[in-house]
Amino acid sequence: MTDELNYLLRRPRFPILVDVGTKLIWCRNNSHAISRIRKSVFDSDAPHHVIDVSGEGFDIYPGALTITPLTFKKRWSKKELIALYNEHSGGTKIEYSDSKLSNRRYEKLFNEIIELLDDNS
Repeated sequence: MTDELNYLLRRPRFPILVDVGTKLIWCRNNSHAISRIRKSVFDSDAPHHVIDVSGEGFDIYPGALTITPLTFKKRWSKKELIALYNEHSGGTKIEYSDSKLSNRRYEKLFNEIIELLDDNS
């Protein structure tokens, strides 16, 4: 495996959330992403979701350590982001409530989920 993370076409805006199949991880910048993703065990070599702070969807190909915006899921809504987090919480972590979503900016919601992931890891 290479020591770098490859980007096809362009990079996501950091921080990012990466769905590795069994859990959700977050990365604050490129070097943090390299170390976190290399340590993660993906459940398959199939593409996995990556979401950047603006809600744009990317895919990561674990075998090639490549992140690309070429994905079927281009935009993640606030509700979908919360559902993804709650799906991976598995009852052992704090579930995030989807109440009053219209009052929250996407970036603030994204950072709150990162804090929950950080507190529960």
